[in-house]
Amino acid sequence: SVRWLKSAEALLPVMEMDMVRASLATARAEAEDIAAGSGGSDSKLTESLRNVVECLVPEMSFDSPAEEKTRDELVRNGMQLLPKLFRPLWKSVVQETLQMRGSS
Repeated sequence: SVRWLKSAEALLPVMEMDMVRASLATARAEAEDIAAGSGGSDSKLTESLRNVVECLVPEMSFDSPAEEKTRDELVRNGMQLLPKLFRPLWKSVVQETLQMRGSS
C-alpha cells in the first residue's frame, strides 16, 4: 500500500493525489463497515472507487511510456488496497471507467 501510494504520488498532480487519498480512505472505511455488518454504503464505496480510478485513468493522456506503465500498474494493483471481498468491485469500476472513456 505504501509503494502504491508513492507510485501514485510520483505520477499524479497534488490535487488529484489528495482526492485519491481521501477517496481511498472513504472506500476502505465503507468496505470495513460493510464487511463488519455495521452499516456502510455500497454506493459511497463505489463512488469513492470511481473517483480513484478516474484520477488514474485520465480522459486524455500525455504520459511518457514509463508513466503509462506506472499508470497501468496502479490501475491493475489498486484492488490490493481493498479487502479481498471488495476487489471484484475495483475491477468492475475500472472496466466501466475504461468503457466510458473508450479505452480497453
